[in-house]
Amino acid sequence: MPAPEAKPAGSGPAATFAAIFEKKEGAFIARHGISAGEFETISFDMLNDKGFIPVSLNLYGAPSDPRYAAVWVPNPAGVAWTYTLSVPASAYQSRFDDRVKAGYRPSVIAVGPDGKTYSTIWVKDRIRTWYAFHGMSAAQYQKRFDEMAAKGLYPVSVDMENGVYAAVFTPR
Repeated sequence: MPAPEAKPAGSGPAATFAAIFEKKEGAFIARHGISAGEFETISFDMLNDKGFIPVSLNLYGAPSDPRYAAVWVPNPAGVAWTYTLSVPASAYQSRFDDRVKAGYRPSVIAVGPDGKTYSTIWVKDRIRTWYAFHGMSAAQYQKRFDEMAAKGLYPVSVDMENGVYAAVFTPR
């Protein structure tokens, strides 16, 4: 589900953003500069009840005060979703395994500002073939990209902070 994606860099008033917007009918909601608590409030108090789903998530700022940029779009199919925020790299694989066993897959993996945490949007959708990788160097990402492209898969989410990459690949 392509949607606007913002990629911030820097912190506080020095943050800069690059974004790609796809012209589509319908509403979207985008926020930046929000804390983890604000993300949770927006996601569940305001948007989940109104039928929205997050499709883009990025972190920026200082490791001690990460800020989130996120985009939500309508979810007319009612795809079940959840999220995990700022999971330490040392605990991420376990959290990943638990979510996958529960029927979810990552749609977005965002690397924390220091490269030591991951925040993820998890969805229960009908995509049967997907791969997700985290904790990669640039060379490891390129190797995975080449492997996935050879299988006809494309990156639908790529993030990098402090030299640490995370990516999700699907058929499109």
